[in-house]
Amino acid sequence: MPEVQSFSESFPQGFVEGWRFVMGLNAEPPRIPDAELIEGKTPYQSGLAKGVELGISAKQHSGEAGHRVHH
Repeated sequence: MPEVQSFSESFPQGFVEGWRFVMGLNAEPPRIPDAELIEGKTPYQSGLAKGVELGISAKQHSGEAGHRVHH
């Protein structure tokens, strides 16, 4: 059995991976939101879903989906 990660570790890890999945591997993730568990999902999966959700909305707000934003 794989070692179960603590909630406080696995949610942020999932969040960052979800964010980068949408925004690109080098994208700097935003401040990690408070962990929200999605019913029936692990903390990691919940974080992943949240990261993807925020990444998509951030892309929409930037108005230029598909373009890499350079700071």
